[in-house]
Amino acid sequence: MKNQEQSKEEMIQYILNQGKTENDTYFAKESHVLNEDFEQKMTKLETDKQDRYQKQQAAIKETYEKKIQRIELEKNQSMVLEKQAYLRKVTDKMAERLKALSKEELQSFISPIFITNDLSGQVDVLVGEISQEAITQEWLDQLANQNEMAVTYVLSSEMIPNDGGFILSQDGIEYNYLYSSILDQISEEKEYEIVSNLFKNEVI
Repeated sequence: MKNQEQSKEEMIQYILNQGKTENDTYFAKESHVLNEDFEQKMTKLETDKQDRYQKQQAAIKETYEKKIQRIELEKNQSMVLEKQAYLRKVTDKMAERLKALSKEELQSFISPIFITNDLSGQVDVLVGEISQEAITQEWLDQLANQNEMAVTYVLSSEMIPNDGGFILSQDGIEYNYLYSSILDQISEEKEYEIVSNLFKNEVI
């Protein structure tokens, strides 16, 4: 038979074993919960890391593209300024050549305008100072006789200072053939052409 000490010892051992079983079960359950929580947090950290990386890459790409666009814009603006400066030189040269035309050269150059236009009746002619010698009333009468239309050119007693060419006017409508006007038109058309060619693939 078991004595009290043995019974007590067995009881203590049973209790300890029960505690160990319960503890093992508890710790196994807690360990599983902790492992799941750890894995979830690691997954979240990895996801956050990828999100941050993608955002950083997107920000870097956006910054790079903006920088490239700025460089392209500055380059195009610089090219426009260079071409505009060159265009001014060209138009200045053209102005010098027009002003240097002799009386005969100028008359030969502009006579078709007076002969072939479709105006009829009285047309007033206002001349630029530089062209006064070439455009006279006598010469205009000769051209009017060559025109198929019944036209009469009347030379104005006034003139436009520091310019060449002329203005035809009839019934409040003016046809401007002054050197300055023609050169401005050429310059504007060429500038538009320059800008269009440089930015034809861009949104302005």
